[in-house]
Amino acid sequence: MELRKFIKTTIREYLNENVLTINNIDFNSFPNDILKTLEDEYGHYYLNNFDWNSKQDEFVNNPKGFREWLNLNKKEEFIKNLDTIISKVRQDLILLIKKRNADKVLKEFEGLIVPVLDNSILVSPLSKFMEFALLNLHTIKEIEQAYIEAKNIIDNDGSLNYGKITPSSIFIGDDISLPNFERFVTKNPEYKGVFNDWKKMLDKSMELSSTELNAFRDSTPYEKIRNLYNFLIKIRG
Repeated sequence: MELRKFIKTTIREYLNENVLTINNIDFNSFPNDILKTLEDEYGHYYLNNFDWNSKQDEFVNNPKGFREWLNLNKKEEFIKNLDTIISKVRQDLILLIKKRNADKVLKEFEGLIVPVLDNSILVSPLSKFMEFALLNLHTIKEIEQAYIEAKNIIDNDGSLNYGKITPSSIFIGDDISLPNFERFVTKNPEYKGVFNDWKKMLDKSMELSSTELNAFRDSTPYEKIRNLYNFLIKIRG
């Protein structure tokens, strides 16, 4: 009986010590890079979860009180939503790992089949002009127009546009083109199975690449998200 009571007391004390409260949350003690990733990428899960207009009216003549309330609210919302934030960060890590693995498998498979097949399945090398277009234009219509303009290598003043004839150092024509591969398989049906396998890998890679992260920006690096995850798990205890 005494042993059971002791165990219950010990567990209760342990839980009380490890309950995260506003008293043991100090955002100023968070590493700068961790705090930046937390607020910039996952802040929408806990920051500003209140009506700004009503609160500004409430503290209209008390800016110090508003700052104190805001800091307290930030801590309370963070603690309340910590499990959700950790779950969202974990989902992003899993997605990024899946993306990386899918891209790796696709690239390795392409490395095996490209030397065996005809170079006609590859995309054509692009010019500096098209490199700039693909990296800076945003709509399909704009890119299609750029492809049309790229064919005219003579400018209106009669001079040669060197950007349209200088090869790109990025788009060098070493990637497989889907329509080119389809045309190749039509002429060489014995490679239909290879094409189907490649297409499945390509579709999987594209599906994962088009899946958005929970983070505010899809460009958030894996390392930053991983560091944040480790930190959040640590402080949750």
